[in-house]
Amino acid sequence: LKEEGCITYQLNRDANNPSRFIWTEEWTSQALLDKHLSAPHIAELFAQVPDLVESSEVLPLVKLAGGAA
Repeated sequence: LKEEGCITYQLNRDANNPSRFIWTEEWTSQALLDKHLSAPHIAELFAQVPDLVESSEVLPLVKLAGGAA
């Protein structure tokens, strides 16, 4: 499902800890990310997270460099 403002999203597994997953997303603006986070389907997902994971953390990141190789 493509959402307005979502440039990319990716699910990764920690190479040293296979039970640890890292989800990253890139958005065109904070406003569109906020809209996404307030959507009913995301609220449903977030309500289930505590039952599915041992712990979670949200880290806002600033992209310094990168792109397709």
